[in-house]
Amino acid sequence: MPATAAATSRQSWLFSRHPQVNGALRNPGQAKSGSDVLQRLAGRCGVTTGVDVVFVHGAEEDAEGCWYPRGHPEFSLPRMLARELPYVCAWSLHYEYSIYRRKAHTLPLAEQATSSIRELVMQKIGRKPVVFVAHSVGGILVKHVLRLAQRSPDPAWRNVLHATVGVVFLATPHFGFPLTPRIKTLSRWLPTLRKVLLAELDDLSELDDLNRSFGRMVAERAIEVDVYYEGRRTRRTLWWGFLVSKASADPQIPTVIPTVVNANHDKICKPTSENAHIYRSVREFVRRCFADPCTDVFVSYAHEDIAALEQMMGKLEPLVRSGAPGVWYDKGQGNRGIEAGQAWETEIQKHLEGARVAVLLISPAFLNSQYITTAELPFLCRKADTEGLILLCVPVGPVDLEKLSCRYDLPQGGYKEFRLTDAHWTSPPQKSLAAMSQEERDRFFTHLAHDIFEATEPPVSESAKADLR
Repeated sequence: MPATAAATSRQSWLFSRHPQVNGALRNPGQAKSGSDVLQRLAGRCGVTTGVDVVFVHGAEEDAEGCWYPRGHPEFSLPRMLARELPYVCAWSLHYEYSIYRRKAHTLPLAEQATSSIRELVMQKIGRKPVVFVAHSVGGILVKHVLRLAQRSPDPAWRNVLHATVGVVFLATPHFGFPLTPRIKTLSRWLPTLRKVLLAELDDLSELDDLNRSFGRMVAERAIEVDVYYEGRRTRRTLWWGFLVSKASADPQIPTVIPTVVNANHDKICKPTSENAHIYRSVREFVRRCFADPCTDVFVSYAHEDIAALEQMMGKLEPLVRSGAPGVWYDKGQGNRGIEAGQAWETEIQKHLEGARVAVLLISPAFLNSQYITTAELPFLCRKADTEGLILLCVPVGPVDLEKLSCRYDLPQGGYKEFRLTDAHWTSPPQKSLAAMSQEERDRFFTHLAHDIFEATEPPVSESAKADLR
């Protein structure tokens, strides 16, 4: 065999065993290009409320299979996220890219960013908050997209940047691959290897310029950033190490501390259960980006019970004046059997997510409200059951105890039932406010205010407590 042919054969053997390359061929669920550039994966889409979470896969990866272990689609990171957070619409941005020059279909990421942002705009991404979750080279594409949006004269393109509230990087090579020096060393006896890796991932000055541009956008627009790097080595032919080093995975954002994940480069984005560290971390990041941080207490009530709400708020006014905690309730929106998609619904969702205590004014009207029973109550029950949210149930009117239950979706599929009779009742369900005298109601709401004081942090001042006596 001629020397040149032998070198080419060895080069093909060396890189054909790259698991990401093989994974693209082995995975039967590989996404298609063209009309499937941006796919809706799961969640509450097609409405003007909530948050769009756009998942961007790594090089030569499946647009959906990138996010779950082989054979376990029930642990898909975007699908679990959309099931658990009802205000999330999960998308997957597909693009074709290889870090190898031998792949003829590969276009530079800077050029692919144009088609990517066009697809985002066509799908109306940018009309509500956006969070990007990017694996490996996908993070480089996200930075190109945001820089392109910043420089564009098109308002719809700029809106993509304006709406971006957070970016998660999973083992993104912000400063190139450590594999590159090994390739250069091997190229001494395999000359054809000099042209294996794409120039854009070997051009450190361009990567550095892109990262500085991203850093300025983060500072100017207060974009939240979360960074993770691989904690296990990845085995390749003639290589055993970190495909993206800790130093390269760090975009050097002053307020961000990179976090290690006990997984290699290929598995860092594939949670093995709903309790996997990376899933819980991404979930909490999205929640932090979306939630209203000023809300401590969320009051859920039916419009017919406005009198009870006003009486309760009269007793809580000293607590509100003290500055802690923040009490929020829907003011004057009319009947709670409302249609989804209205602008104010996003505000409700933000305050639901931010709350640590929820006060439920339960009555027949409360249980007959479609919005309360299908949106607010399942969300609050899930937080109470799994995260320690404190539910304070106030019986406003006589209720049927058999109806005091709700279902909430589980991340991996299915649902769980939660009975409100297991929550904290400020008065026995059989003794409602309607059956109390005015004097008893005054004492009741005074005790309720003290319950809220004890359930929230930081502690309320003694002077505020004295105002309640």
